[in-house]
Amino acid sequence: MRAVSKKRKTENDIYREKRKTFLAKHPFCQVGRCGRKAAEVHHTHGRSHLLNDERYWKALCRGHHERTHYDPEWARSRGLLPPKGGWLSSAADDES
Repeated sequence: MRAVSKKRKTENDIYREKRKTFLAKHPFCQVGRCGRKAAEVHHTHGRSHLLNDERYWKALCRGHHERTHYDPEWARSRGLLPPKGGWLSSAADDES
């Protein structure tokens, strides 16, 4: 039994390559004037349907990525999360 579907495995493989390229293009954390090395990709509108959509990616250092997930108000104030009640709504609007 597979842990993930063939479709998801393909999406994950694409993501790994795109992530590597994205972090090479954006080597520093995109939060203000942080200046630390970007180590992670944050998905500003979730990952389930937008895993490989770079329009909703931010390159973040580990510290800012952790803060984004434990302090959503801070993250929203910096454009790292959509406004309350707007999860995925901005992405859906862009696609129409």
